[in-house]
Amino acid sequence: MGKKRKKKIYNTPKKIKHTHKNNKLNIINVINNNFKCTKCNNYMANHHDRLTCSHCNYSKLKIEF
Repeated sequence: MGKKRKKKIYNTPKKIKHTHKNNKLNIINVINNNFKCTKCNNYMANHHDRLTCSHCNYSKLKIEF
């Protein structure tokens, strides 16, 4: 049987693995700032001239505010 091999000594330090960070999506904050529908209480889509609800098809012009 042969001799046991000597352990190799490394010169460079080990890599530090990055930890995964969970970030909230920015779109969630944008949607939460939108108006709510008066009929079904869901968030309304914001268009340039109106607000529309995708659930009950209710729309409201921005001039009415």
